[in-house]
Amino acid sequence: MNLLLVKIIVPIIGLLAVAGAFVKWRRRELPTGLFAGWTLLWLAIALVVQLPQKTDVIAQLFGIGRGVDALMFLAVLALILLVFRLYLRVERQEREITTLVREIALLKDTPRLGSGNKE
Repeated sequence: MNLLLVKIIVPIIGLLAVAGAFVKWRRRELPTGLFAGWTLLWLAIALVVQLPQKTDVIAQLFGIGRGVDALMFLAVLALILLVFRLYLRVERQEREITTLVREIALLKDTPRLGSGNKE
């Protein structure tokens, strides 16, 4: 794909992504911090696409040859972190669901006072 085309398409996609997040934020479906993070992420992506040579500075900090390689390395690390956080969240929710199911089962099994069952 032509680099000029990428420099046009990626910012448009970023604007659409931020606009969608903005709509969700206005409806209070998205927390302010997440909206800000999403906006900063797309701003950073747009800047990297417009000025790819600036990524070499990041690469030098990590001792990596090219800026694109450094960004890929950081992206993989970020994805690993996100997957781990999602795993922890799913595990917590499974424990909470198990606790709720046990409590509901105990409530259904417990006879209620004044229920009309006189033996």
